[in-house]
Amino acid sequence: MASHTAHARAHGRPVLEVVADVTGALRSLLSQGVPVVAYNASYDFSLLAHEAMRHGVEPLSAPSPIIDPLVIDKAYDRYRPGKRTLEVVAAHYAVPLEGAHDASADAVAAGRVAQALARRFRMPETLEALHTQQIGWARSQAASLTEYFISIGRIEPEESLDGTWPVRRAQ
Repeated sequence: MASHTAHARAHGRPVLEVVADVTGALRSLLSQGVPVVAYNASYDFSLLAHEAMRHGVEPLSAPSPIIDPLVIDKAYDRYRPGKRTLEVVAAHYAVPLEGAHDASADAVAAGRVAQALARRFRMPETLEALHTQQIGWARSQAASLTEYFISIGRIEPEESLDGTWPVRRAQ
């Protein structure tokens, strides 16, 4: 891990510049109605929003349409046992993933998993409808996981997981 950090420090760009560029590129795509596929979108979009606020960049406002294969897979195949990492889910849908954890490889695999889900399951008619469904699915999935974590003592009964999607509230 240290080699990645050293490489980033030596060859990377200032955070403010990268956050502004990524936010701007996504804002442009989303404003044109281009869907963005992101596996576990709430992680990436929350991180980006919070970094944008931290660095004085206007965060994306209600980014849409987002396609999140993790949320969709959990909604359509709720009771399948096992982990739901991109590697595991890609293998389940026979999607090749070479070089896992490389941003490009992960992005391609996420897109291919989304395509596999669309072939296997009946999706909502429009991107907007799919986006809206994912908001509800993510909320329900967080509520279910909250109940499970309380039942095994991992969290206290007064605690709950944030099911806000695609951008979680700041903690």
